[in-house]
Amino acid sequence: MPDIYENYNIFISSPGGLDAERNSAERVIRSINTTIRDTLKISIESLRWEKLPPVTPGLPAEKIQDTINKEVMKSDFFILILHKRYGTTEDGSSKSNTEREIDSILKKLQQNHQLKILVYFKDIGQNDDQGDQEKKAREFRDRLKKSGILFKKFSNPNEFSEYLTHDLYNLILKIRSSTSKISALQHFWKFSKVARNTHPHVAIIFQPVNKEFMNDRRDGNVWANRLQPNIYFEDYRALHKIQNNLSLIGMNDYRVYFHTDTPPNLKDLNRIWVCFPRNRRALAQLSEYNSNQLRFIFEHRREQQETKLKWKSPGKIKGFFIHSPLSKYLNEQRNNHDCEQDWTTDLGKVVAKHYAVIARFATSNNDTGEGPLYDYYLAGIRGLGTWGATWFIDKKLKELEVLPDDGDIQLLIEVLYKDGSIYDVKDVSSKTKKYFDDQNKIEVIKKTIIEYTSF
Repeated sequence: MPDIYENYNIFISSPGGLDAERNSAERVIRSINTTIRDTLKISIESLRWEKLPPVTPGLPAEKIQDTINKEVMKSDFFILILHKRYGTTEDGSSKSNTEREIDSILKKLQQNHQLKILVYFKDIGQNDDQGDQEKKAREFRDRLKKSGILFKKFSNPNEFSEYLTHDLYNLILKIRSSTSKISALQHFWKFSKVARNTHPHVAIIFQPVNKEFMNDRRDGNVWANRLQPNIYFEDYRALHKIQNNLSLIGMNDYRVYFHTDTPPNLKDLNRIWVCFPRNRRALAQLSEYNSNQLRFIFEHRREQQETKLKWKSPGKIKGFFIHSPLSKYLNEQRNNHDCEQDWTTDLGKVVAKHYAVIARFATSNNDTGEGPLYDYYLAGIRGLGTWGATWFIDKKLKELEVLPDDGDIQLLIEVLYKDGSIYDVKDVSSKTKKYFDDQNKIEVIKKTIIEYTSF
């Protein structure tokens, strides 16, 4: 099978007077391409107006720059080099051709956030006798600064070449890393569309904090002064990671719903149920799957009671209950803290373990144009597990790649928390009941705390 290369076009833009830098950019791109093409399977090619064929514009009102701007819109990288010239302004335009190229690339950036823009300013120095071109060039620079475009300054072609070489290598390596992540995420996140035009295609369903779990009840008038319902910090992090994942793989046709406002056509959508043990509708949807198919069961959480998770290891007929050791970890490390006062940073400097489920099921009874719709279930026994589940999907790319491409997925994960963030998450789907019982023993908890607070 022949190698498949990713091809990227790099447009080089500049006003006149920067021939040395433009040629230097061309050499840098050729050199980098020679190095990375066979090792990273990435090919880069420069685009500049000198290399375009002498095609006459097709429409009477179309200018030569319009033709060039079409090429600009095809680019993946955009290199802008500026000095003391503003550039040529065509008849009928108030902007130079260079500025029009910038406008074109910024327009494309709104549609494609993966586009990369590199801007370099050659040092002008102090000049009390500025001509019209230099004045406009300085004004153009000021406009770019105010628009938030980052840039580097250089003094000569050699320095520019060094900067560009470093920056291009850096971007390409990030692209390769990002490409691998996108591939792994696409392996996990599968979405289909129903035959008719339905929007959104993905519903993320989440249940906020119930008022009985809130301390500030204000004599029953809980929601009077609130714009949105409460959400646990851990759940917020989970929702944020899911949305970042979907955006990264190009799925922007989604919406987050509270459990109270799900759309009437929910059965026609791909569904992501987040922190679902608190959501009766999610549990009802889960119960529609064959009980022999399910390896986990969550019992609906009630006030002042811990959610119960029952897990069935691969190849086993009977399941067992898993209890979270999270409360024991917190009690062990917070005994000397005043937990009745406002939050302090020290309260977050703890080590803790928790458990969660990650599941994906394909539905087979929907009329779709591209294949089955999918149900995703992400939840911990408590909020830390839900956060950890989305952390696993976002970070454990090698583990994602070996999961079934289209089939069902059911994972039990162990989340390790340290000093305010997720430290690690691992798949413990095959562990025995004894393992989880041991993780709840106080001597094991104390040993874990010592182990992870010693570095």
